[in-house]
Amino acid sequence: RTIARGERLASSFRNLPPSGGTSLRDAIASIASSVRTYVFVITDGGDRNSLIDEETTLRKVSGTKVVIDAIVLGRDTSFLERMTRTTGGTVARATIATMRSELHRMLMDINSRYTVIYQSQGNSSGWRSIAIRPRRRDLSILNARKGYFAQ
Repeated sequence: RTIARGERLASSFRNLPPSGGTSLRDAIASIASSVRTYVFVITDGGDRNSLIDEETTLRKVSGTKVVIDAIVLGRDTSFLERMTRTTGGTVARATIATMRSELHRMLMDINSRYTVIYQSQGNSSGWRSIAIRPRRRDLSILNARKGYFAQ
């Protein structure tokens, strides 16, 4: 069911003309969710109009339960790499021809995820790094958040 929705989404972008006025960081920073939310960013990777800087955006999103996956049609940016790595998502470079398969791969990843919750108390605010390692050799951690901002 999720895959069918993703396929319809990919086909709806086929004839969408570019506007050239991307506010990528502003759009990502506006995602405020206290529940698990998956976000797909489909972009050329450029940001021409955002008012919010990269660090503020990264800080704001890392305090949510958002996982961001990005499909970049064109040049890649370090911002998207950092954003997806921090939220436990991925970046895929694609063309119009490969966008459908990349979106399908990301939807399959969502269907195979598990959520692990960790809560610390009594620590000062700031960045907390997280490293998740399996206890058994036959398990692999393919993707996980790299940390969060404690407040």
